[in-house]
Amino acid sequence: MKLLATVSRKELIKFYLDGEALKKNTSVPQTFASLDLDDPNATDQWLQENGYKRGVISGFAQWALVELSVDDIGGIAVVNHIFKSGRVLKNLAGSKELEDWIPNRNPLPVWYGPLGATEWRDEYTIILRPPTPGERREGAALYAEDGSGRSICYYRSLLRTGVPSRMRGYIGFDPDPSIEFFQKSLEGEFARNAARYSTLENTMRMISATLVE
Repeated sequence: MKLLATVSRKELIKFYLDGEALKKNTSVPQTFASLDLDDPNATDQWLQENGYKRGVISGFAQWALVELSVDDIGGIAVVNHIFKSGRVLKNLAGSKELEDWIPNRNPLPVWYGPLGATEWRDEYTIILRPPTPGERREGAALYAEDGSGRSICYYRSLLRTGVPSRMRGYIGFDPDPSIEFFQKSLEGEFARNAARYSTLENTMRMISATLVE
């Protein structure tokens, strides 16, 4: 994993909203310009009211942009309703489930063809967070908050071809324990143990940890 840059919550959310606007051929709501991004609960409420993903995107104050190796991608846990046998990609390598997977969307997402041909584009950059203790016990080093399908598709194509990965991802660190979402979700990990993730160094140490809690 190679660190490329660090960005603020505002920069990350703008990247996410611009990507959603491009995918859905819509515009970012004008009210975003007056949103107080220093208030994670207000930001979270705005995201929910406007039909966006909430919680993690507003809960981390800082984000690291990284380049991910194929092994890094293998350590990603995807959303748990996609596969029956697991959600950590390295554990699905070579399985029929992984080989047969197609997004449940018609038409297929614009990234499906390029990523299936190992053609990386930076607009496909995914949004990640450190794993919860339960996810670590499953073997996950990261969780795909936004980009499960892109992770699956690109990982599979890399395994098939053996070409080097160019995938990029944003990893959240410096969580705000005051955000209600963190207090009630994700095993309470990022509220109760916020200090573990207060710096990028601490966060990367947690990501690479292999001990079962």
